[in-house]
Amino acid sequence: MTSSDFDSLIRSYGKWLSDNTTYTQLDEWYEVNVPLLDEGNDYTQFYVKPGKNSVTFSDDCATSRRLESHGMTVTESRLAVLKDILNQFWY
Repeated sequence: MTSSDFDSLIRSYGKWLSDNTTYTQLDEWYEVNVPLLDEGNDYTQFYVKPGKNSVTFSDDCATSRRLESHGMTVTESRLAVLKDILNQFWY
């Protein structure tokens, strides 16, 4: 595969993802559905709330419920590690 072929593949995938992503406005939040399947073969769904100088994302606790259903409990130390990871993405 050449670099040009790979670029074309990435563009094609991006177009497919964009064409198959839907959103619905719910007051000040947007519900976004992307065609990426979770373990239940459902589209991935998350919520976005645009702010003046920020954007808030939520999955309505779906991730934590999934982790708990697989036996992982969210402890204070695990939450601290998660916050450290997420803080790397704040500007």
